[in-house]
Amino acid sequence: MTTQHCSHANPHICVCPHVFDKSVQNGVKRFIGVGEQAEYLCSECAKAESFNRCYWCDDCFAAADADCYWSIAGMLEIKREPKEFHFTRREIHLDLLSKRRLLALEPLKSHPTDAMLFTDDGGLWRVNLQNGESVQVATLPVEQIHPAGAITLKISPDNQFLAITSLLYRHADEGSSNKGLVLNLSSGEVLMQLDAGDYHMEEADFPVAFFEHDGKTLLVRATDWNQLDIFDPRTGECLTQRHSDTPPEHDEDATFMSEWSGALAISPNGQRIATIGWVWHPVGVAYSWDLQHWLNHNAWEPDIGESKVMYASWDYFWSSPFFWIDEDRICIWGCQDLHTDYDVPLASAAIFDAKSGDQIKWFAGPTMNAFYYDQYLFSTTEKGDAITIWDLESGALLYEYPCDLPVNYLPGSREFVCNEGDGVLGLYGWSL
Repeated sequence: MTTQHCSHANPHICVCPHVFDKSVQNGVKRFIGVGEQAEYLCSECAKAESFNRCYWCDDCFAAADADCYWSIAGMLEIKREPKEFHFTRREIHLDLLSKRRLLALEPLKSHPTDAMLFTDDGGLWRVNLQNGESVQVATLPVEQIHPAGAITLKISPDNQFLAITSLLYRHADEGSSNKGLVLNLSSGEVLMQLDAGDYHMEEADFPVAFFEHDGKTLLVRATDWNQLDIFDPRTGECLTQRHSDTPPEHDEDATFMSEWSGALAISPNGQRIATIGWVWHPVGVAYSWDLQHWLNHNAWEPDIGESKVMYASWDYFWSSPFFWIDEDRICIWGCQDLHTDYDVPLASAAIFDAKSGDQIKWFAGPTMNAFYYDQYLFSTTEKGDAITIWDLESGALLYEYPCDLPVNYLPGSREFVCNEGDGVLGLYGWSL
C-alpha cells in the first residue's frame, strides 16, 4: 500500500487518504490501544479491514482538526501496576429475602454492618449484616413507592432519616413518574412527600441528599423540575425560600436554573454540593456550587450563584456516577472527550478541581457498572464479573477479584454486598 506524508518534520499522526486530502469533515478517531495514540479515518476506512496509511505532523493535523468532528471508537490502553490485595468472602442468609426480592440496599452511616433494605412487597427493613437480625421499619404502599421503578435510598449522617425514591420510566402514554418519601427511621413515620412534578423528571435520579449543619440534619431536594431547596426534615420548613420569581439584580430572564438536576452528592466537609443533570437539546452537565453560601447567604446560588462551577458535558448522556475524593477534587465517570456515537463515553474516569472546574487528569478503564471510593477507586470489568481496583494518582489498574456485580458497598466494614439469590447475600471484604 502507498504511504503518504506531509512535507514537514516528524509526520507521525496516522490518517486515511480521504482525511489526508481533506475530502471529509466528519470522521472517526479510533484509539489503537497504545497510550493515547489514535488514527483518524473517514467512515468508510473505519469499516474496512485495512487502509492506506498517511501521516501528518502536529501542525497539519491541527489545521484539519479545527474543521472536523471526530466520533470516538477503538480501545484505550489500560495502565497496569499490579498490587497485592486480600479478599475474604462470607455469606449471610436472610429469611426476609426467601420470598421477597431485594430492590435496594443502603448502609447506615455509624453502624459498620447495618443496612436498610427495600423489598418488592413495599417492606423497608433494618438489617444487621453480621448476624442477620432484621426489623421492619415500615410498609410503603405501591401508590407512594412503586416497586417496578428504580429504587434509590439515601440515609442522613445521623441515621435518623431516610429518603426513598422510585423512578418509573415508561413510554409517554403509559405514565412515567419519579417521586419519593422522607421517613423518620425510628418510628417509620412519613415526614415529607418528594414530588417535583412530572415535567421530564423521569430522565434522571430524583435530586435528594442529607447533610449536617451546626449539628442539625438538613435535606436538599427538588421542588420543581428546575428548582432545588433546603429543608428541615423534622418540621418541613424550607430554609431557602425565594421571595420572588426573579433573582435580585438580574433581569427577568435570569430566574431559576435551566438544568434538570440528577443525583446529588455533598462534599466530605459539607462545603459544596454536586450533581449531574441535563439541559436541552439534551446535553448532560456536571457541576457544583457552594452549599454553605446557598444556605446562609444566597437562596439563588444553584441558579445564578458565582460559586457554580461546570466540570463536563456530554451529548445525550447524563448517567455518569461520581464521587467526592476530598473537598478539592471530584471524580466523574466518562471523560467528555471520549464520547462515542452510542451516546456513552469509553470506559474512563476524570478528576476535576472542585472550585476551578479544571480537569486535573483522566485515565482509561473503570466502568459505570460500579463506581465506589474508599482510598482507591473500585469498579468492575465490562462484563461485571470481577471487582477492579484503581489508583487515583497514577490511574493504574492495581487488582482484579472475580465477583458478582455488587449491589452496594459497606465502607464501615470494607465489604461489597452481592445478592446471590435464595435469600443469600455474599459479602466480600478487602484489605491490603
